[in-house]
Amino acid sequence: KNHSLPHVHAAYGEYSISIDIVSGRVLAGRLPKKKQKAAVDWVLAHKDKLLGDWKNIAISGVSTMTETRLNFTD
Repeated sequence: KNHSLPHVHAAYGEYSISIDIVSGRVLAGRLPKKKQKAAVDWVLAHKDKLLGDWKNIAISGVSTMTETRLNFTD
């Protein structure tokens, strides 16, 4: 629910989780134990790339929101 915290979503079958990119902590949801460990391990192994991607997406989102707000004032 808190999309300001850098996180990723992982899914397996009908299960899904959100994982904090920095700590690897599961924020919400549930996966089978082995799949959850694999997902968390993968996130932590790719943390730097994921954080870079998160920052780029966040900057793009802010730019889009700002542009949209500016268009509303015209």
